[in-house]
Amino acid sequence: MLSEPECRVLSRAFDVMMTDFDPKDAVVFLECSGLLSEDQAEKIEAKGTRLERLRELLRIYRRQASDCESLISYFEYAAQEHIAETLRTELEHAMDGPESREAVARLPRHVRMHKLLAGSVPRVWKHVKRERLQTAVADVLRERADLDSFFVVLHGIAGCGKSSLAATVFAEVPDLLGGCFESVIWLRDSSTDPKRARHLFADLLLMLSDAVTSDTAKIESSSSVYLCKQIQEALIDRPNLIVVLDDVVQEETVKLANQFGTQSAVNAAFSVSSGNAALLTMLKKMADGRAVR
Repeated sequence: MLSEPECRVLSRAFDVMMTDFDPKDAVVFLECSGLLSEDQAEKIEAKGTRLERLRELLRIYRRQASDCESLISYFEYAAQEHIAETLRTELEHAMDGPESREAVARLPRHVRMHKLLAGSVPRVWKHVKRERLQTAVADVLRERADLDSFFVVLHGIAGCGKSSLAATVFAEVPDLLGGCFESVIWLRDSSTDPKRARHLFADLLLMLSDAVTSDTAKIESSSSVYLCKQIQEALIDRPNLIVVLDDVVQEETVKLANQFGTQSAVNAAFSVSSGNAALLTMLKKMADGRAVR
């Protein structure tokens, strides 16, 4: 399976590949390289559109390959040097760590807005401008963006503006989305019923899943064990995702979030907004140094 930085590289190069590449052309090459089985090759070729074929190829490649070299070799073989060079450049940035982020072009505002809307991040229309707090939160997120998993907790009394602060950070700090994190998903908890925590993470799985292939009825009735396994699987295709859990008030939500964060194969970062001090103390103990308040 590819490492998390390599999964991120494929996500960044997706638009370039979508413009000039049809996976049908690479199936035989990758099959001969031993990366695709006959069944997997047929599954890719059976997809009706180039977009579906590319998504299926990358889904399989992330799980089968140990690095990006086979894909780069294909593009060199097919005289598509511009795609091979894009992959090489992104790999260099990914492997160089945090200091290379400045070299990555910032996303245009409309692309960032699309990511915010796709992740259900609420818009903040009227709020108190808290630049020092906003900068502090952004700095903490940047420092931890390359960790396998972590928690950042915004704690304060009810109504003090934790949610608006978190939403404003993602909306107004231009390098967080696209630079530090590939995408964001915002989930609101607010429940005091432990049984409802499972439904919150069922919603997370639905947001991570393909709308065409996901079985909504099965997801909503599934156990926590099944959800955990499926979320870990889905995160492979959503590298360096940050999940915001808003208005967390019960232990069960934190326990499940910690379980996903510690067992995921790729980044599963959680930002938590809560007014429950005892809950946050428990989180810090459970997270074993991965949490910052």
